[in-house]
Amino acid sequence: MNLHMRLFKRNGVYQVELERDQRVSLKTRDAGQAQRLFRALKKDYLANRLAVMTGRPVSKSLGEFSDEYLEWSDKTRAPFTVKTDKQALKFLTEYLGAGTPLTAITRLNLDRWVADMALSVKKSTVNVRLRHIKAALSKAVEWSYIKENPGRGVKELKGYARFPRYLEKEEIKRILAAEDKPGFKRLWLFYLLTGCRRSEAVQVMAQDIQWTEGRLVIGETKNRAPKVIWITPELDALLRSMPEVGRLFPWAPNTVSKRFHEAAVRAGVKCRLHDLRHTYASHKAMAGVDLYTLKELLGHKDIKATQIYAHLSAEHLKKAAGQGSVGEE
Repeated sequence: MNLHMRLFKRNGVYQVELERDQRVSLKTRDAGQAQRLFRALKKDYLANRLAVMTGRPVSKSLGEFSDEYLEWSDKTRAPFTVKTDKQALKFLTEYLGAGTPLTAITRLNLDRWVADMALSVKKSTVNVRLRHIKAALSKAVEWSYIKENPGRGVKELKGYARFPRYLEKEEIKRILAAEDKPGFKRLWLFYLLTGCRRSEAVQVMAQDIQWTEGRLVIGETKNRAPKVIWITPELDALLRSMPEVGRLFPWAPNTVSKRFHEAAVRAGVKCRLHDLRHTYASHKAMAGVDLYTLKELLGHKDIKATQIYAHLSAEHLKKAAGQGSVGEE
């Protein structure tokens, strides 16, 4: 096979030109080392080209693939998803070894990884990492690095179904009363009135409020799509008490979580910041809002994520079914 590759020097550092002007820096100024690296790179590159032509998987280690996948993930996925991708691949790479060929990873490897993780972390955490690894390996199939996804068929761990924690009205009053900073108190109210995620609220700018249309548009969410929040009378009153320019809530996400935790402790309420989002959704469900409408209000991509509130709407319907029954006086 006639392969165009050449070794050259630029600014004192050796580089290799691949086909079609693709260039790779060898990150060395030593001629001998550059020649050795060039020969190895040429051999590997030729092997990968032959693999593609013959339909065999391209040789790629887990470490190399992780770097490539995370670069792609960072450009195409939401920040929170990228963070979880990094964590999942980090733990798998530490477990199997960065030099492990992708083609050598088996379902048995992944089953053992899942079982070992379950000894030290929550089942829900194990399942999240497994889902991200499966997605990454599916991309490896698309990129012709492996023929089949070894994660297919690996089961998530079963656990007890837990309904989302939501705050009662009395608990909400106690938390708001325990917060002595007006800016943070407005932020807690904003979460309760909109159901926003932590990262969504802290990026809201005053110019995002479209008063004429009666809505607030958040530019980028977890799903990398704009989110529309319709302004209710309560939210209208809150927004009009906020700054007219700049960020409405000028704090880092971690600062917000820490501040809320402190307020909850002072109030004697055991909860997390994310429970404010659950509270918004739960009260909507109990008020009779259907799940598909709730899905849009929360900005969920998949109705499955909204179905954790189904038991609340079902309870509402159960109560409604018992009202005005035959035989009541």
